[in-house]
Amino acid sequence: MVYNSFVYLLLFLPAAVLIYHALPSPVRFYVIPAASILFLSCFGPAGIFFVLAEAAVLYLCALYFGQKDAERKQACEGLDRKAKKAVRAQYDRKKARVLKLGLLILFGILFATKYLDFFAGIPRGILHAAGIQRAFAAPELPLPLGVSFYTLSGAGYLIDVYMGDIKPEKNYGKVLAFLCFFPMITEGPICRFGPLSETLFAGRRITWEEFGFGLQRILFGLFQKVVLADQLGNLIREIFGHYRSYNGAAIAAGILLYTVQIYMDFCGCIHIAAGSAELFGIRLPENFRQPFFAQNVDEFWRRWHITLGAWLKDYVFYPVSLSRPLMELSKKLQGKIDPYYAALIPTSVSLFAVWFGNGLWHGAQGKYIFYGLYYYIIMITGKLLAPLFRKFMPDEKSAGRGVKLFRILRTWLFVAVGMTIFRADTLRDAAGMLSGLFAHHAETAGFSAAMNAAGITRIQLLLVFCGVLLMFVIGYYKEQGTDLRQLIAARPLAVRYAVYLCLLMAVIVLGAYGTGFGANDFLYAKF
Repeated sequence: MVYNSFVYLLLFLPAAVLIYHALPSPVRFYVIPAASILFLSCFGPAGIFFVLAEAAVLYLCALYFGQKDAERKQACEGLDRKAKKAVRAQYDRKKARVLKLGLLILFGILFATKYLDFFAGIPRGILHAAGIQRAFAAPELPLPLGVSFYTLSGAGYLIDVYMGDIKPEKNYGKVLAFLCFFPMITEGPICRFGPLSETLFAGRRITWEEFGFGLQRILFGLFQKVVLADQLGNLIREIFGHYRSYNGAAIAAGILLYTVQIYMDFCGCIHIAAGSAELFGIRLPENFRQPFFAQNVDEFWRRWHITLGAWLKDYVFYPVSLSRPLMELSKKLQGKIDPYYAALIPTSVSLFAVWFGNGLWHGAQGKYIFYGLYYYIIMITGKLLAPLFRKFMPDEKSAGRGVKLFRILRTWLFVAVGMTIFRADTLRDAAGMLSGLFAHHAETAGFSAAMNAAGITRIQLLLVFCGVLLMFVIGYYKEQGTDLRQLIAARPLAVRYAVYLCLLMAVIVLGAYGTGFGANDFLYAKF
């Protein structure tokens, strides 16, 4: 049961919303974990087992932190500063051991279900290279739905309670609801317990305006998914799967279309998830902010998959950059080299950890690690050359439209190369596609041949082009500060429902359905 299926849209979600609002407010929230477990059950029992286990780990560890904080506070009463410091250190060591254990269990489950075979293949490859044909394989464990997403959310909750930023939740059902709330379990967003809990457990009844906003956002996400992203699926599979048969123009078109497809697919899923949550009066964090209007790669990643970037910044970048070895290194370099580069060295180490983790998080393949390091190299190179660029190039605020457009197109180029690495089956295929952009062979076919092989007509491609253009026009106005949702909500009732009806008809009439479009799963769901 995926978010764009009739079972979800016409049966599961309406039933859950009706039951939720029919119950009294104090017990209303229990519909959330119950519906989420039912949703997970559609993907097999393994997902239920793992999420229940991880919720139990979070619940028990957080209660332990709360207990130790209370004991420490009581033990410090009447003590002088030195004695208080010693008591705090004693309790902090106990909490740190439990935190490490909890994180070890969380990431151990993720490692065992997603990465075990990948890392087992490394020594296997070394033995084979040495001529030792010893066959061994890691045990195959089922990959739970959304494990990469809820593991990060759970780890963030555990660290926040440990640091004292939030209080431990004493209701196991609420911890479970936070971990596996069904609209966000497939592709996120990756949530923080504090902000999400403000609406997740409120159990309030929504207004008709909010209900309309939720439906509006679901329809918008469906339009991006089934009208735009899915229509391109067969064509992109054809070009990436048989790139040796096509010329550079066809490969370039395939790369560009995939860049558009993955954005429409991922962003569409987030819109459906956020719209579904709004029907319960729950607010999910935004995960995209017009990323293709970014003027550099750093800005692109501040606008793309925002919640993953925020998680990596808070729980990887800052802890690594503020670690004692790097702080001491930075002090030693002060006065010996330029202050900018002295500060950049610890930053470069922290960014390496962030981008290695970002790549590995996406999948258990070498290409994903290379994908992360590709962006790391671009960002570090940009930071190394930043003093030079500042002398010759205007900053982002004072730059003219021509310079801004050049920077946006340059960012598109970098992102398109990254998406090629991301989508290609192997690094060898990615290199082959990129080199194929500049190679010319008489026997290779053009883009029209790829369309014919994929069963895509010119009319279908034109409709997708018009839809994508519409999305970018909407994005442009959002960049200017125009809230389209509020703009539609301010129109008369007849106008509002005409817009909704047009979106619904576009999804039904223009959506990619049928035998030629069987693989309609969301692209990011496999991560």
